[in-house]
Amino acid sequence: MASARAILQRWTAVLALTFVAAAVSLAGGNTAGASVEQGSWSAPAHHYPTVYVTTTASTSTKWHVATAAKDFGRGYHFGQCVSGMHCIHVVEGNYGATGWVAMTFFTTDSAAHFISKGFVIKLNDYYSGYSAADKYATVKHELGHGMGLGHDTGKDLMSNGDVYYSNVSTYEIGELHRIYGIQ
Repeated sequence: MASARAILQRWTAVLALTFVAAAVSLAGGNTAGASVEQGSWSAPAHHYPTVYVTTTASTSTKWHVATAAKDFGRGYHFGQCVSGMHCIHVVEGNYGATGWVAMTFFTTDSAAHFISKGFVIKLNDYYSGYSAADKYATVKHELGHGMGLGHDTGKDLMSNGDVYYSNVSTYEIGELHRIYGIQ
């Protein structure tokens, strides 16, 4: 069992990455993207990893999780996760007025590969006024983090702001190809 200090250090690292990505975005950066890579799944060379997205039926319905995973494609599957597989666990709850609608938490090993047991996407029901389209785009954005994409400055899925885009851009596909060595 990880100590409270170790957990705090991991979450601090996640928040630091989030703030670095936001700083890149706010500084103007590269208008083509300026993505801050956050890690990746271990995968055979030149292939997307197979990643299973798990959640409850009510969360999937309310936040369109299964649809977002299917539409994102590129290695995502919605369904049961068993030990030894790459898994993202999606949970929802009323976390209060935190300022975030969704947040991705993860741990990595020494090679900067995600560790399934520690990969969670939290969806904040406190902000219940979001449209179905915004919730769908939010989940798809978090799934982008789940493949290793950071925030960017474009008007695309990984943009860091209050406007929601649900399409994976050519730039983002290129970033995924770079991360996973796909030609």
